[in-house]
Order: sequence, then structure tokens, then C-alpha cells
Amino acid sequence: MRDDSRGAPASTYRLQVRASFDLDAAAAVTGYLHDLGVDWAYLSPILQAAAGSDHGYDVVDPTRVDADRGGAAGLSRFVAAARDAGLGILVDIVPNHQGVADPAENPWWSDVLTHGRRSAHAAAFDIDWEHGAERVVLPPRIHHPDYHPTPIPPEMYVPERY
Repeated sequence: MRDDSRGAPASTYRLQVRASFDLDAAAAVTGYLHDLGVDWAYLSPILQAAAGSDHGYDVVDPTRVDADRGGAAGLSRFVAAARDAGLGILVDIVPNHQGVADPAENPWWSDVLTHGRRSAHAAAFDIDWEHGAERVVLPPRIHHPDYHPTPIPPEMYVPERY
């Protein structure tokens, strides 16, 4: 980690990074932010999110910068522009937010559904294995226009009753 003598932010400006306003677009406004008196740019989630995600909180791969948001190269360009403008950088990450709607998009979740407690990624999820008799217990399926049924193998799914 780089030593940064900036201290705590005095003022931040949140940039909602998405496909339509990617990291290169964010880099293009760093001078403007500096002129406004902002000292830190605050980025919305930038890790690889579910396909089509506008908000980025449904992370499917915490090891990659989202390609639709500019990828690792876009992040490097943003960092360079922010530093040139004298800005610090904050990134919104929420480790407990995972995109699990489509296991095929999230290799860690898919591995947990396939291998259960023995998955190399089981510790990344808060799963009460005893409650579900070694299976994943999920809340009842909801009916929402943006909800798409999850193709979870039936042997791994125990619907919770409330």
C-alpha cells in the first residue's frame, strides 16, 4: 500500500461508475472536481458485478475490476488522472454484497453450491451449515420485476419458511 500523507478527506465527491459513465469518464472530470474544491474522489463499487448491473453492489468476482466500468486499465488511467489533479481516492466496497442470482456468473458462489462446506470459497459466505443440514438455506423466492429465478441445484437448496 502506498503511503499517502493526505490524511482524512475534507470533502468528497461521489462518482457513480457504470457502463454509461466508466472510469475513463470519471478520469475526465478529475480536474473539474479539483476546481470545485474536492480533495477526494469517492467511487461507487467497481468490482466485477452481475451482467447489466448499474449500481455494482452485486459483485460476482471480487478479484477483478468490472470490464463494463473500464476494467483494470481504466482504473489505472483514473488513478493517474486523480493523482495529477491532487485528489485522493475512496472506493465503495461492501464485502458482504455478492451477486448470487445467477451462479454461472459468480464462480465462488457456484463452487459453494457444487462443493458445499468443502468449497475453497465457503468461508467467503455467511452460511449456517448446521441449520440447513449441510445445504444452503435461502429465503423464500421473491416476486419482483427485476428478479430472475436462481438455477440452484435442488440438492443444495432448502427453502426457509417464515
